[in-house]
Amino acid sequence: MISMKNDKIIISWNKIKPSDSANERMLSAILERNRSMYHRNKKEIVQRKQKIKKMLILFGACFIVAVVIVGILMFNKSRTSVIMSPLSVSASELGMEEYIFGVELPSVIYGDDGRIIMYDFRGVYVYDLKNEKLTGYADFRPINMTLIQGDNPTFVEASSDGKLVKFYNNEKKYLYDVEINEIKEVINYNEITEDFQEGVVEVFIAGDKESLSKEYTTYKMKDGSLIAVILVFNPEFEDDVPKYRNLYLIREVNNERFDYAIFQ
Repeated sequence: MISMKNDKIIISWNKIKPSDSANERMLSAILERNRSMYHRNKKEIVQRKQKIKKMLILFGACFIVAVVIVGILMFNKSRTSVIMSPLSVSASELGMEEYIFGVELPSVIYGDDGRIIMYDFRGVYVYDLKNEKLTGYADFRPINMTLIQGDNPTFVEASSDGKLVKFYNNEKKYLYDVEINEIKEVINYNEITEDFQEGVVEVFIAGDKESLSKEYTTYKMKDGSLIAVILVFNPEFEDDVPKYRNLYLIREVNNERFDYAIFQ
């Protein structure tokens, strides 16, 4: 039986007074219509759920991609952040470090009338000729790059204007901006436009005619100046072992010679 509680519907229904067969037909039509609406609604609900599921999957994928991109950006940022402060120790402190016999003296890679750049297994040294003091030092020890020979050596190059120094091995790359005293770890050197041609045009071994010393290597720079790093050490008057304070820089320009105490 159909329950009709609305008075207007009941009055209208009584006026019509449908036969039993008509009543059954209307009831069947109503049930069929309700059944059709139920299935249509059910289908719409399923489609809506599937659409929501697809949207959630798409959102999740976008979220993962965003996290990966942010991670890469943060990694790249960390790789280009300042990793050390040049000359975090004084020249006199460096001067107290023991110089090991048998190890090469610092190699000169750049020189002009303003600064000299050299390096050894401890790091890169920047010496200011005008102020006669050490103004920059990139320490290789904290970053484990003290090996300058062997299977994975550290290579060091200075730009042709002496403003930048790059040092690297098979695993890591660093860029030292001498002008602003900043050292960064970088992924590559693709963005560097400066010329890194060899600043030393000729090297004279100890005892050569043009060498400044009979015992130590002399470097001839692009400006024609001659530079040598020498060890001045007399065990009779000093400690048992030489120290970096015993290293001196000799520079000759137009046959005029200048001596500098690097680590004092």
